[in-house]
Amino acid sequence: MPCPRYRTAAPERLDRLIRSAVHREDTRVGTEILHRLSATTPGQLQAFLGPTAPRASAPDGSAPALERALLQELRAAPGRATLDNLFQEMAQLERIQALHLPATLFDDLAPSILQAYRQRVAVEAPDELRRHGVPLQMTLLAAFWLLRGRELTAILVDLLLELIHRLGAKAERKVEKALVDDLTRVPGKTGRLYRLAEARLDHPPGVVHEVIFPGVSAATLRDLVTAWKATGPC
Repeated sequence: MPCPRYRTAAPERLDRLIRSAVHREDTRVGTEILHRLSATTPGQLQAFLGPTAPRASAPDGSAPALERALLQELRAAPGRATLDNLFQEMAQLERIQALHLPATLFDDLAPSILQAYRQRVAVEAPDELRRHGVPLQMTLLAAFWLLRGRELTAILVDLLLELIHRLGAKAERKVEKALVDDLTRVPGKTGRLYRLAEARLDHPPGVVHEVIFPGVSAATLRDLVTAWKATGPC
């Protein structure tokens, strides 16, 4: 009995079949996701892709430039740790939270698929995203902003910690500078302080016992004098 002969599809046709299957699956998943969104969320998601209208012509008559889509601004890196950037990232997070995306929106999808959706939004131009059907468009945008919200939370923590560290370091430098400025106003102050300690050790009765020794013991003064003699005057 002769073996059955199978015809192999041409590469072009095979590619079309794969694309068609992927499109059907994206549409199926997108339709389910779309039904899970609130009535106002799709409009809010589409607003991230606007505006689409060109700006008016420049006064010099040059061609008008397309306005930058809101999505392009919001997916940019946060930049340096400054108060302006901190407030900007906080405003972005508040805008994402206003979408009211359910935390369980993509629970039935593998994390790798969710990351693939996010990556598509990260690299595709707004015009390209607009060309997708509504179910796929909403799915891609919802996946991107859900993961972006989690990422922003970590970014805000890092920015806040860095700002606190910088403010603390700045305050410490300011205090150190004030102390140095105060000390530099008195020439030879270190040597004078050590000579004062030495004199008080040589003549402890009276005021020394009553005023200085209760605050600075004789042993401490003796150590200061010893250190000064070992290192020399400053």
